[in-house]
Parts: sequence; C-alpha cells; structure tokens
Amino acid sequence: MSAQNLQNFRVDIIIPVYNRLSFLPETIESVFSQTFSNWHLIIVDDGSQEDVSSLIADYLQNDRVEIIRQNNQGNAAARNNGICTGSSCYVALLDSDDIWLPEFLEACLQILENETKVDVVFTGFIHMDALGQPFPEGTMFHPKSGNLLFELLMGMPLLPSSALIRRSCFERWGLFTPGMDDWELWLRFALHGCLFRGIDQPLIRYRLHDQNYNLAWDERRKIHFQMLEHFFQTPGLPEEILALKPNALGWQHFIFSLLAWKIGRDSDALNELSSAMKCYPKLFNHLDAYVRVACAHQPRGLEGTKHNFSFAEAERTLLCCLGELGLPNELSSKCKQFTSRVYFTLGMLAYTHAQQYKNAVFYIGASFKAYPQIIFKERVVGFFLRSIIRWVKRDLR
Repeated sequence: MSAQNLQNFRVDIIIPVYNRLSFLPETIESVFSQTFSNWHLIIVDDGSQEDVSSLIADYLQNDRVEIIRQNNQGNAAARNNGICTGSSCYVALLDSDDIWLPEFLEACLQILENETKVDVVFTGFIHMDALGQPFPEGTMFHPKSGNLLFELLMGMPLLPSSALIRRSCFERWGLFTPGMDDWELWLRFALHGCLFRGIDQPLIRYRLHDQNYNLAWDERRKIHFQMLEHFFQTPGLPEEILALKPNALGWQHFIFSLLAWKIGRDSDALNELSSAMKCYPKLFNHLDAYVRVACAHQPRGLEGTKHNFSFAEAERTLLCCLGELGLPNELSSKCKQFTSRVYFTLGMLAYTHAQQYKNAVFYIGASFKAYPQIIFKERVVGFFLRSIIRWVKRDLR
C-alpha cells in the first residue's frame, strides 16, 4: 500500500505521564516528525505534581493533540484511559521518555494493512542515554514473528513503545491489568492466539536513565513473579504450556540476577542465579547465558561492547557462578564442560568485541585445557585459528 493511501487510516497514540517531564517535549517532537501524519495524540496526566499542561501548551494548540488528567493510578490505568478515550483502529503506546524514528508509524502500519492476520507489529530498538545520545552497538535484540508465547515466557523483551496494535486486540483480550507490568498483557494476548510481526530494524530509541522503572529491582522482581504465577493459574492452560513453568521461572531468576549485577547487588545476583539453575538446570547449556553474565558488570546499554569491559571481572564473575553457587546434582558431573565454556565465552568476546586476539588465543587455549573434547565443536577450532592468524598479522605490522 502506498504511503499516500495509508493516510486514510488513523492511529491513536497514548503517552502516559507522571512527573519526569524533562524528556516529554522530545518524545512529542518525535511524534510530530513521523512520515505518517494521520494520528491523534492523547497525553494522559496520571496525577503529576508537575504542571504538564503548561509545559505542552504549544502542542495543545494542534487539534491532533489532547490531554486528559486522572488521579494517580499508575501506568496501566493511564494507558487504559487513553485507549478508551481514542477510537482509531490502531493504537500506539509511547512512553514519555522514549523517541520514535520518523519511519516508525509508517513502517508498522504498512505491515498491518498488508498482512491482515497480524495483530501486533513491533520493531527493534537502540539504547540512548539521558541526553538522547545513542549507545555504541552492543548485544542487539532481533524481533521475532509468530505467536511468541514461548519466547515471551522465556523473557523476550517487547517494549510497549515499539509496538503498533490493532484496537480489536484490546476489545477481544482486554486492557492492561493495573498493578502488573506490560509483560502480563503480551502473555495474555499470545495465549489467546495473538500473532506478532517483528521488524528487524531499530525504529525507536529507548532511553536509559536513573529514573527507569527497572532500577526498582525489588518491586519489579515481586511483580514479575506474581505475573508468572497469575499466568500459570489461568484455567484450561494446555499441558505443554504448564510444562514450561520451571523454564520460565528459571529465566526470570536469570534476568533478575543480571539486573542485580547491574546495580551492584552481587549477593542478590548470585542468589538469583542459584535459583535459576535449580528451576532450569539446562540454563548453562546456553552459550548466550555465559555471554550475558560476562557482560553483566557493564553499564546498562553497553553490554557486549568494548566500553568499560573488564575481562578480569568477567572471568571472576563467571567462575564465581560455577564455584560458589554449587551446581545442581544433575549438572555437577559437567563442571569441566561449563568451565571450558566460560573460557570459550571470554575468548569469543576477546575476538569479536575487543579485537584482543592474543587474549582470544589464551582463553580458547584455556577452554581446551579444561575440557579437551570441546575441540570437536567447529566454532572453537575456527575461532582459535582465526585468532592466531589475526594476532600474528597484528604483530607483523
């Protein structure tokens, strides 16, 4: 469908606001910068102590923008109020500190109009700091498509700001649940058959700053585990879904171990990781888990980059996980294999992210020493040979 024909449709954009106004004008500007212009912006003031109306007075002169005010009831209630106030066939949810790239709405709407079975479109995202500067590229999130219930249970991130949703989804499957995170909504949608379509392109900038909700570790942890219990108590869940509960609990413990390291709560991180391994013993079969633990000491948004990366800290953390926690009985016989993976992970990061080829050779050699059978894995041999070649070429220069 042509961009001109898309203008026949309208999108309701909901921005909930509770204080934290310094980022709001930039967020609104990103709406006005969209290549798709037939939108209705509803700003929901969730009982802010700060004067939202005065700050956005100029924007309110535009007939596409309105503000509604409610007593403070939380983000979910504010989003629900905005959704119910609007009437368009499509709904976008934009947090007051995030920024859309100009093509966001047009790209998402194009898919929903061309692929009528798709219910929700969402895009990739990049991190930015409090000043709006993008972080160097680190570990990237690549959106997937389909039902995604399994992926969501395993902790796949789906930012509300990155999604365009058919209004019929809310009419069929309900609004946000007050007191719960948006994750509960996505799980409920997926359980009822919602089809998601991911755009493997970062069309939003997700701002990381000291007021982000995910810094409230204890509160967020409590809510996430409540949501999981709530989900698995849904009447009539198929047996194959119920069987995923230990894995889902394990991944949540793992995610909160990483968040704990991020905010310097090392003992909580180790406790969460211990719980993760008890719930999901196969966790340490996933190389991605080693990489994420190795990068857990890095600042938020810089995971997997060479910025502020310490190989000594990464090695200490990984070996501490294997040594101090104590592996579950069914994994204790594989300690040498896991130690080998620790060093292979460090070698891989030395090669791919830091371009420290001498270190890569050292770590991959340590991986082979800990568990010689790892040589039968083709990636190990390939990394080792390429590291030697690049190390020699660098020295020759």
